[in-house]
Amino acid sequence: MKHIDEQQFSDLLNQAYPKLWTIASAILRDKNLAEDAVQDAAITGLRKIDNFEAGTNFTVWMGQIVRFTSLNYLKQRKRRNAKLASVHSVAEPEIRPNVGQPVSDTGDLISGQSEFDDQVAHAIHQLAPEQRACLLLRTIHNLNYEEIADIVGVPKGTAMSHVHRGKSAMRKTLEASCHSSSAFNTNQSNQNFSSQSDHRERSDG
Repeated sequence: MKHIDEQQFSDLLNQAYPKLWTIASAILRDKNLAEDAVQDAAITGLRKIDNFEAGTNFTVWMGQIVRFTSLNYLKQRKRRNAKLASVHSVAEPEIRPNVGQPVSDTGDLISGQSEFDDQVAHAIHQLAPEQRACLLLRTIHNLNYEEIADIVGVPKGTAMSHVHRGKSAMRKTLEASCHSSSAFNTNQSNQNFSSQSDHRERSDG
């Protein structure tokens, strides 16, 4: 098996970072924790560099490490919150999602883009972590279902189901918000998101 060196690892990591950050963010719903999780996963990946075969899909391989690392972060946060609740008899304030900001090519969330307004970003964060990860990897990074399935650790059919049901759930959330003062913008964003996603579904076959 042909291996890669540390410099090649670094180059591949930089290329894959936006997708890796999306995975971590989908699970943790916290920008800073997502960045920390990817960094810790990178350290783990570097230690296991001999397990990666040059020429294979680095994003899938590293994405699995990021997913496991993020899930561990999530478990640690839940345990910490439970301990704080026990000590203070009150639950720790919920970490609110960083809504209203689509994911950029650098892995950051940026507001003001037509495809993802505040209502769409909020709707995305209402999805379950696994479903949210599948939907974001598909609609933002345009990964095929096999890649998504390998990264998230589910069968291909489950990945497809997560994407389709995620879009359906988002439509319902967006439709429910049509009664707000921003009803027109919400409906327009829903159409843009659905059109973009459906176009990719047709092109993916």
